[in-house]
Amino acid sequence: MNPIDIIIITYNRKQELHELLINIEQLEYKDIYLNKVIIIDNNITNDNGNMVLQIRKDINYSIDYHKPDFNLGVARGRNLGINKSSADLLFFIDDDAEIASTNALKKIIHYISSQPEDTAVFSLRILYFHNHELQKSAFPHKKFKKYKNKGSFNTSYFIGAGHIIRRNCLLTTNLYPEDIFYGMEEYDLSYQIISKGYKLKYTDCVTILHKESARGRQSNLEKSRSLWMNKSIIIYTYLPPIYFISATLLWSFKFLIDTRLNLKEFVKTFILILNKLRSSARKPLSKNNLQYLSSVEARLWY
Repeated sequence: MNPIDIIIITYNRKQELHELLINIEQLEYKDIYLNKVIIIDNNITNDNGNMVLQIRKDINYSIDYHKPDFNLGVARGRNLGINKSSADLLFFIDDDAEIASTNALKKIIHYISSQPEDTAVFSLRILYFHNHELQKSAFPHKKFKKYKNKGSFNTSYFIGAGHIIRRNCLLTTNLYPEDIFYGMEEYDLSYQIISKGYKLKYTDCVTILHKESARGRQSNLEKSRSLWMNKSIIIYTYLPPIYFISATLLWSFKFLIDTRLNLKEFVKTFILILNKLRSSARKPLSKNNLQYLSSVEARLWY
């Protein structure tokens, strides 16, 4: 079996998905390194199945296409992709992105084979598609100025738009939390992975070009609600209580700014967080895990 599965979660981006599949066709060494491309189509109203059926005639790799009965969201969609995969390395890429170099598969194998086994996640360099500038919002460290010119470094979380995870590491976790529809799901899985003694790494060995299409994304209100609620619950689950207090406060201020002081939605979201806390079990990271977060200068307060 070839060592890489590419997993794509798609929603309402037929043109971008088509361009990505053509982009993958242009990759070299697919017969050696690429096992299959797994597509999870979350759009229940528009079917990409006909497009995938047509494009199969023009490509030289296997596509495993799945269309659930309802929109699974990002976390559950990725879990389905993981369950449909079989390769040792799972390469996740957004449907509105492309892989910059044709020899990316070979670069991935050579780089990861040189890394220790306890380095389990590789967050890739992500540039804006149109101007090739480094995408700050898709950079896996909050100290952007300090780290932006580094070719590689250990970090505390990965970016969903382009990353690779060792399969044997994923099998030690509970995968993505399926009660998160959108937002912060990478943080939850990152903390799970760290709790198992693994490390996460950023590498510029492969570049992802991100078009960052607005189609398929949540409204500003729902996005802000999801980010505040999910980040608060995740920090409550894994980190010491002081970080939960600070994060909930600071993200609530951001919510008010994003929603222009919408107090009704503020109260609604706060109640949702309280209700969620009642059913959330704490799984605090160990002292060694927290030392790792400190060593990589993780931002924990918010």
